[in-house]
Amino acid sequence: MTGLPHRRVVIADDSLDDRRELRHLLLTGSDSRYEFVECDSAAEVLRLVMASPAHRPDCLVLDYYLPDMDARELLPALQTIDGVTACPVLVITGRAGVSHGREVLRLGAQDFIGKEWLTASALWRAVENSIERWHMAGELVASRRELLARERELHSLANNTPDILTRYDREFRHMFINSAMTQATGMAIEEILGRTYRELGMPQELCDQWDAALARVFESGTTEEMEFSFDGPGGLAYYAARLVPEFQVDGRIDRVLGITRDITQFRQDALATRETAQRLQFALAAAQAGAWSWDVRSGVLEWSEEMYVLFGRSPALGPPSYLEWLAALHPDDRDAAADAVRDTLSRAVADFHAEFRVLRPFENSRWMLGIGKAEFDDAGEAVRMVGINIDIHDRKRLEDAMRDDDLRKDEFLATLAHELRNPLAPLSAGLEVLKLAPSGAVISTSVLGMMERQLGHMARLVDDLMDVSRIRSGKIELKLGVVSISDVVRLAVEACRPLIERAQHQLSVVVEPLQIAVEGDEVRLTQVLTNVLNNAVKYTPNGGHIDLHARIEAGQALIRVVDNGVGIAPAMLSEVFELFTQVDTTRHRAGGGLGVGLSLVRKLVALHGGTVRCDSRGLGLGSTFEIRLPLLPAPEADSITSTDPALLRRRDVSGDTGRRVLLIDDNIDGAETMATMLRLSGYQVWTAYDGGEGLEKAMAIRPAIMIVDIGLPTIDGYEVARRVRAEPALRSVRLIAITGWGAPRDQDHAREAGFDVHCTKPVELTALARLMEPPLPDPAEACATPG
Repeated sequence: MTGLPHRRVVIADDSLDDRRELRHLLLTGSDSRYEFVECDSAAEVLRLVMASPAHRPDCLVLDYYLPDMDARELLPALQTIDGVTACPVLVITGRAGVSHGREVLRLGAQDFIGKEWLTASALWRAVENSIERWHMAGELVASRRELLARERELHSLANNTPDILTRYDREFRHMFINSAMTQATGMAIEEILGRTYRELGMPQELCDQWDAALARVFESGTTEEMEFSFDGPGGLAYYAARLVPEFQVDGRIDRVLGITRDITQFRQDALATRETAQRLQFALAAAQAGAWSWDVRSGVLEWSEEMYVLFGRSPALGPPSYLEWLAALHPDDRDAAADAVRDTLSRAVADFHAEFRVLRPFENSRWMLGIGKAEFDDAGEAVRMVGINIDIHDRKRLEDAMRDDDLRKDEFLATLAHELRNPLAPLSAGLEVLKLAPSGAVISTSVLGMMERQLGHMARLVDDLMDVSRIRSGKIELKLGVVSISDVVRLAVEACRPLIERAQHQLSVVVEPLQIAVEGDEVRLTQVLTNVLNNAVKYTPNGGHIDLHARIEAGQALIRVVDNGVGIAPAMLSEVFELFTQVDTTRHRAGGGLGVGLSLVRKLVALHGGTVRCDSRGLGLGSTFEIRLPLLPAPEADSITSTDPALLRRRDVSGDTGRRVLLIDDNIDGAETMATMLRLSGYQVWTAYDGGEGLEKAMAIRPAIMIVDIGLPTIDGYEVARRVRAEPALRSVRLIAITGWGAPRDQDHAREAGFDVHCTKPVELTALARLMEPPLPDPAEACATPG
């Protein structure tokens, strides 16, 4: 089911029964997943489809007659400026005639179906056809737009060249001319196109000369050059023309391209050429591009000034040879560039096109784009290549950054699903406990407290995301005042204390002097320090050390958080404050968060005029975070030092008979709630909060069933399963994986590790009971909640 499309369908019909029938037919006629939105008026259709371009439906199923407007009136209103409807439209009509269908198709609908034709499969096919045709129409519009743009570019190039460009067919008629031709002859384009020089009334001698030259090109297939004079509107002028055959795929010549240049008044032309060259030089410099020309036979390479800048080569050295040019490219790109040159010279490709990195002396390499064309002699041998190089380094960096952003976003979405499933699991289990527990039972109070904590966790996730969005859009406002750093430290430590105690960390806090004051928003600064401290707690193994020290340094308030945790690789130090970045995304650090906390820290600190930095000596060597804020004058005070040992009591395990279940999950709330739920159902349940402890208890109590979370500290769930299967005394244990990671590859990993069943959080009690009560189900069965 996971591979099937998800369709959001708007059903517009003023009949509730008809809407219900259409919905029923779609649900029974296809395995696709549908989300339905229903309405009964054209006005509501326009609001649903046109009001929010980013959330338009996948298909609109439209009844021909609506109370306020019929399809003939509504369809034009649904069209965009491209002439295509804003979403796929399938019209349901009671009149199934072909002419009636043609009418709605002409008005923009993608398909229509008569009500007497309605079956589940016919409706499903009509919806899918409408969606496919709509996408095809969009692609066609895009292709036409691109084609028109390219045609405009070509016409712009042709009409802005000083040369006269003409194209002739085999009857020597003009099939194309540019504006330079109309200027030289004083004739309009319409007068020239489709006519020969003789039909235009040109001098007999000129006609004979052109006819003979064109005939030779068509017969020989070789380039012809000629010079002639013409008395035009501006007086007598002299021209040089080059006639080039245009070959079809089968080698036949059906067109000849004429390139004619005015060579009157050589000095004036030379001056105009220099001015044109200067303009080109400015354009190349502005575009970070350089021009080159290579005489293939002599090996002489000519460079524009910009080429020396692009390659970091001194103009005093002159242009390089071909081999020197290749040597200036990155070793990984040389073969591809040489192949592109070889293919161009052999006419395997029409144009030279290659992307490569240039090794510039004493600088980092830069990406370049080389494009060019080859010129050939009458024998078809390559004699010259000309082209330009364009600096595309910024574009390449942007492409890499976009790929990295996409990857981080994909990882973020997967982690978001996991983070939201974790609190959902104990919440779901808590509801089951409340259903099973007697009215007024003491356990209900503890379960409600747990559910409140998990809801608070979900609220914090959403708050972080909203804060990042507000900051990026400039909508966050600080409530500035005089803030005591000692108060910020106290509030942050209080917020993180449950996590610190749960992980059995040793926390040392020093604020010296006590009266350190800054101007800021106390709530936001507490949020900053809480996120940094929370980060240290998460990425420090149980029983670690965390030092929090606040002091005055260089006229600034300095807050430093140092831990002896997993550390950060040097390559990641510059990335930790980027949005959606997670230094460690393995299952061991499955509780690592969404990758927005530190990004939020940097933005909030910047809004206070401060800075934040991260340092680490490497993986396994801990991390240091420093927050610096502008200092307000404050009296010095004695230092205060407090040490908060965090203790996490472990429950003893004793043997017992009956249905034995060992539950291993580092989410204590979730583990205790599920354990309570199972105990109320008659099971004997033990709990452990990491893989190592779980294996020890398994050997001690010999459970019949083990429910194991995958993202465990010290030893993950996969390794727990492998060790259980390797222990003869535990081989008969039924292993159930329960996790927030629910992709197909996660299920495959679970089976390979030895799990009998893979379950995705949250798990319903009835689904879990089916797996635990004898007779046991088939090992291939999986329990997973919808979505």
